[in-house]
Amino acid sequence: MTINLNEALILDDNQQSLDTMRRLATRCGYSAVCASSIKEFKTLYARNRPTVLVLDVVIGEDDCTAALEFLAQCRCAMPIVLVTGHAPQFLEIVEGQARELGLKVAAKMEKRKSLYKLEDLLAELRIPEVE
Repeated sequence: MTINLNEALILDDNQQSLDTMRRLATRCGYSAVCASSIKEFKTLYARNRPTVLVLDVVIGEDDCTAALEFLAQCRCAMPIVLVTGHAPQFLEIVEGQARELGLKVAAKMEKRKSLYKLEDLLAELRIPEVE
């Protein structure tokens, strides 16, 4: 019996993007858990054991600062992929915040330009399966 240790926790308030990222993660062999709000993200993070996090940097009227602060309080050590459908400057700002909080940013990408690269990135971040 093979045990899959890979779980992606994805935070995005855009349902179409969430569905796309879920599909990409699943194709890479992850079980994908999705949240459309920071509150839901916190609940799912506490309940699950994600091995990689994919965070949209703008959630509705908020940025993902609350999620990053929560992850820092939890001493999160898993890789984080930051994504945005907004101005790319948001990625730089949020990456700086994440690093200041001691979080590990594995990559950042714009949804319109490079979301297709997410599948390859997630494949690189996978934990080998255990037999």
